[in-house]
Amino acid sequence: LAHPPARAVFTELYDCWCYGAVATLSLCLLAMAYEHAYHLVRSFAEMEASVSFLTQLDKLVQLLESPIFAHVRLQLLEPAEHPFLVRTLFGVLMLLPQSSAQELLKGRLKCVATVTLTSWVLHTAEQQQQQQPRRSGTSGGTDDL
Repeated sequence: LAHPPARAVFTELYDCWCYGAVATLSLCLLAMAYEHAYHLVRSFAEMEASVSFLTQLDKLVQLLESPIFAHVRLQLLEPAEHPFLVRTLFGVLMLLPQSSAQELLKGRLKCVATVTLTSWVLHTAEQQQQQQPRRSGTSGGTDDL
């Protein structure tokens, strides 16, 4: 977190929310602490996946569709700038059992793949255009026949 006041609020809330794994993940997503969120999700793999834990993850995925998490969804449009956000959400996807929340998140992450592919195609096309020699206004007379 770049701003000291935001960091102070995050730290205070973190001390209260850290007793719940999914609550801590939610706080990290809200505060855009995506690298920490990614490390939390990685640590979830070592935990026992209880029904309560999976239910909380399910609810978090549903909350990601609410207006309060709009900034998170919009940042998915820039996966190169927010790689830990993408990794975090893919990690959550891998932890969820087959469910409506899993399908919802999978659909959202398919958009990330589409955006990434589109960006790559556009970037490649721009590079190819820059590598082609510039054509002059005259064609040398062969095209006029």
